[in-house]
Amino acid sequence: MSTPCTVVLSQYADLCWYVASGTGHGDWQDLAEALTAMGERKIDVILLPDWYSVHQVSFIDAERRMLAKTVPFSLEDELADDIDACHFALAEPFEGNVEVAVVKRENVAGILGKAAEHGLSVNSMKTCRAISGNLWLQLSESTAALIGKDHSVVVEQRQVTAIKNAADAAQNPVIALHPGIHLWPEWTNFSNDALLAHVVGGIDVLQGEFRKGIAWSGVWRMWRGPALAASILMAVLVGQAWWQVELLEARNLDVRQAIENTYREAFPSGRVVNPRRQMEAKLADIQGIGQSAGSNMLALLSTLGAEPQASSLQVSAMNYEARAAELRIDIVAENFQQVEKLRSALRARGISAELQNSSASGNKVRAKLALKEIG
Repeated sequence: MSTPCTVVLSQYADLCWYVASGTGHGDWQDLAEALTAMGERKIDVILLPDWYSVHQVSFIDAERRMLAKTVPFSLEDELADDIDACHFALAEPFEGNVEVAVVKRENVAGILGKAAEHGLSVNSMKTCRAISGNLWLQLSESTAALIGKDHSVVVEQRQVTAIKNAADAAQNPVIALHPGIHLWPEWTNFSNDALLAHVVGGIDVLQGEFRKGIAWSGVWRMWRGPALAASILMAVLVGQAWWQVELLEARNLDVRQAIENTYREAFPSGRVVNPRRQMEAKLADIQGIGQSAGSNMLALLSTLGAEPQASSLQVSAMNYEARAAELRIDIVAENFQQVEKLRSALRARGISAELQNSSASGNKVRAKLALKEIG
C-alpha cells in the first residue's frame, strides 16, 4: 500500500517533507533515501509563494474555451519576465474570473528533473493556500512569507514589523519551515504545529506541457497497424485537397490583413489581438454603452486624485474594466502600511479598494488594487 508523501519546496530553504511516520528536511538525496527505506517513490509537491505569483484575469464567455492561450497575453504587461519564459497554471474559472499562478518554466522543469534524477515520481505539484486566516511562515534566516487564502507575500526581516502593523497580522500563527531555522525575535505567536495543519494545495501547476503523461509505448504497440493504414489514407486525401488549401490559405491571409489594416486605420494605437471583437467593443462604447463607464472611471480617478494618501504613492499602471465598473491600478509604495492607509481612506470616501496581489521588491512594495464604488 502506497504511503503518501508531501514535499514542501522553498527557494530559500531545504526540502521539507511529511509522511505518515513523521517529518524530515534536507536535500533531494536525503528525501530519496528516506522514501527508499519505506518502499515509496511517489511524492506530492506543494510550492511556497517564493516560486510563483498569483494573478486574477477577467474574461467573457466567448473566451472561456481559449483561456489557456489568451491568459498569457492578458498578463504580459504585469510580468517582469517574458511570457515565453513563464508557465501559466489556471484554476477553475468562476463568474467571469480565473485565478492564474505564474511560475518560471525552467523552475518547473528543474523540480521535475531533480525528482527524476533521484528516482522519484511527482504525482502532483500545487501552489499553497492557508486553510483559515493568515499564517506567517519563516522560510530561512533572512526571509519569511505571509500566506493567506487569497494572496501571499515573501518579505525580508526588516519589512516584517511594517507588514504586521499594516495587515493587522500580529496575532497570526507563526511556524518555521523546519526545526533547523532560527526564529526571528519579531515573532510573538509561535506555533509548534506541522505546516500541513495550516496550509493546503491550491492551483495545480502540472498543466499544459507539464501534464502527467500517458504510457504511450503500450498504446502504440496495440494500434500500430491500424494507425499505419489510416496514415496512408490520410496522405491520399491530403494530397487531393492540398491545392485547395493553398488557395484558401492565401485568400484567408489577405482577408485577415485587410481586417487588421482597417482596424489600425480607425484605432492606430494599442495592441491588436482580435480585431473583430476589439472593433465591436469600440463601437459599443461609441454607441453609448461606454458613456456611463466613462463617467464612472472619471469619478474613480477624481476620488483617487483628491485623496492625500495617494500623493506619496507611485501609480505605475492602470486599467479600467467597463463591465465590472472597476478601475485597476498598480502602485509602488515605501511599505505595506502606506497601501493599507490608502485603502482605508478610499473606503471612507465610498470607494472599495480590493487588494488583488502584492509583493516586496527591494525597499519598495508593489500592490495591485481594484477600485469600485460601494453600493
